Parts: sequence; C-alpha cells; structure tokens
Amino acid sequence: VLKALKVYSAEIEQSFKPVFFEKGSEVRLISNLLELTLPSTSKPMVQVVCDQMKGNDLILMTLGPQEISLVTEKKHYALIENLLKDHAVIPLARTDGLAAVTLTLTHNAYDLLGLFYLISRALNWAAIPIVEIFSTYTELTFVIYEKDSLAAMKVMKDLVNAS
Repeated sequence: VLKALKVYSAEIEQSFKPVFFEKGSEVRLISNLLELTLPSTSKPMVQVVCDQMKGNDLILMTLGPQEISLVTEKKHYALIENLLKDHAVIPLARTDGLAAVTLTLTHNAYDLLGLFYLISRALNWAAIPIVEIFSTYTELTFVIYEKDSLAAMKVMKDLVNAS
C-alpha cells in the first residue's frame, strides 16, 4: 500500500490545487445561537419573524421542501415562541448551544475549486462537527456547537493565515 501511495502521490498532488485566501478575508464568531426546525407549511410565520428582526441581527434560514431550518440568536426566542403560538406551529426540533463561524470572502472566492471541501475537511480533522452550512456571495458560515467554537475559530484563522 505504501509503495502504491508513493507512486501515485505526485499525480494526486497535481490534481488538488491549493486554495489561497486573498487579503480581505476575515473570520468572525457569533455565539449564543439556537436552531429551530419547522414544518415547511410555516413559511408565512417565518416571513413575519424576518420582518421583525433588526438590521444587525443574525438570522440564517434554509427553506426545504419538507422543513425550514432557522438559526438565530437566543435573545429572539421569546419573540419566535410567541409567533409560533400565534400561528399554531409546532417546531419539529430545537437545538441549543450553537455558534457560527463565518469566513468573509472576496468577490472572486467562488472561483476557487474546493473551497467548501478545504474548510469542512479542516474542521473534520479537528474533530469539530458541522451542524449547518450557509453561504452567500461573500460569506461562508459554519454553524457548530458552542463548545467547539474557539477551536473552529483557530482552524479557520489558520487556513486564512496560511495562504
């Protein structure tokens, strides 16, 4: 096995081009988050939640065909709980003790092959479970457990600083 790895190592290395983060990439950490999983029939209630959030408040959402995943700051739970009651929505699941590590990227970062893989692999090697992944044009956010947040922050900063 070792001989085969040595023979193919040069070929394997050439197939993976390194990812370099440009100057301007930064890493941010937001803690004290929770995730609610709601039935997809609750889309109107989720719109009301979004309308009542302030401009700087964190709300991450995935609208799937069967369910909605909503990650936000714990300070908003009382508001959301009241809206759930008003709209007769019963959450499918609730996960507390979460944090979000966000990598701010430059505009051409999505041309980089393997960007999601590189980061998720690094978190995996550090034994950090990923709860959710959200992305926008210039941000890539990994929702993780709060207990792993400092380790995740270090992993992400090391990736950015290594390039």
